[in-house]
Amino acid sequence: NSAAPGTTGGFTNVVIEGNTVTGNGSTDVGSMGIRLLGKTVSTTIQFNTIEAVETGIRSMAYNSHITAAADFTVAYNHFANTSYAVDWQGTDTMSATCNWWNGISGPTDATNNPGGLGEAYIGNVEFTPWMIYDTDASVNTGWQLPISFTVTPPGDVSAAENDFTTLDNAIACA
Repeated sequence: NSAAPGTTGGFTNVVIEGNTVTGNGSTDVGSMGIRLLGKTVSTTIQFNTIEAVETGIRSMAYNSHITAAADFTVAYNHFANTSYAVDWQGTDTMSATCNWWNGISGPTDATNNPGGLGEAYIGNVEFTPWMIYDTDASVNTGWQLPISFTVTPPGDVSAAENDFTTLDNAIACA
């Protein structure tokens, strides 16, 4: 394609997988784990550990071009110690399901996930179901799914953390 990268889909089949990105802390203003600038086609970001940065994953426009949500998959990532795990600057709704948001109750969002105490996000982000465990006994780089795990329903702690949401999320992301 003769277009400049990131303007009309200059990058296709982008896979960012199995990485560990660790910054200096969520108060490190402007720090990002992964940033997509402009348009990409068929982008998958999965099985990564992203921690101690201000923003875990940011997708933003370049010359008025941005990846469409339908071309963007963010799943099975581990977010911790970020101000925002995901910063989606598109106008459509981006899927970021089956991620660990650093809390069994899912991401912090007073409107869409009351009682959620995990990492926050910016934009139109679909986050349900989310991972309910943070187990990675593997020595491999990046975040690995556990082979098995035990689900212990927490009782009715909040709208985000209760027996139903815990079991529903466990089944949906297994």
